[in-house]
Amino acid sequence: MSDAWTPDPSELAERELTDADEVSWAFREANRSASELDAALARRLGLKHTDYEAMGHLMSTREPLGPNGLAQRLGITAASATELVDRLESAGHVSRERSTTDRRRVELHATPESVGRIIAELQPLFAGFDRIAQGLSESDRAVVTEYLRAVSRETRRFVDDDLNRADE
Repeated sequence: MSDAWTPDPSELAERELTDADEVSWAFREANRSASELDAALARRLGLKHTDYEAMGHLMSTREPLGPNGLAQRLGITAASATELVDRLESAGHVSRERSTTDRRRVELHATPESVGRIIAELQPLFAGFDRIAQGLSESDRAVVTEYLRAVSRETRRFVDDDLNRADE
């Protein structure tokens, strides 16, 4: 595989619809490859796509999710979420725990073993990312790091706005 990059047909079609900066297009491509990564990791872990997506939400939310919050994020019914959580719990990926602040509430947590397995699968990819970063100067690394963190904050704001609309 060549390291030279060329836009794929879907990106070329998208470029006709907006005049975004080239850096934004590069980030869009990184997001696309991240979606492909998610599908590959789900296969490696033997998880259905929705189960893997649920794990991603449980591992990345700032506040613990309960079954209803997970259902909302996945766009599935509460009954489907309960079935999904049962499946993940039986496979050792998720634990249900009573909230320490509201004993009526059940919180879902990815198990340390499951998180460890996911991180182990990602380790070769992280090593590749590190090799790429080591080829950058310290000042370039600082710029790239700040850009990625800023883009992540902007993305989280977009997601939070969407979740707040769903709550209304």
